[in-house]
Amino acid sequence: MKSSRTCHRGEQGRLQFRGEAFNAFNTPQFGRPNLLSYVGPDSLVPDGPRVGEIRSLRNAMRIFQVAPKVYF
Repeated sequence: MKSSRTCHRGEQGRLQFRGEAFNAFNTPQFGRPNLLSYVGPDSLVPDGPRVGEIRSLRNAMRIFQVAPKVYF
């Protein structure tokens, strides 16, 4: 999502303010679930107790940035 506003300064100059938001409503996008479970030094169990857990997010949480830009 982004928004910008341009203000004219004289005949040739302009000032632009820009704001951008990524994941503005802070909606979680979950990563992939675990497919294997580690239970010992030599074994991966495909039906262990932690199989199917989602333990990560695919992207960052809410991010905002603002920037001015001067044209002359």
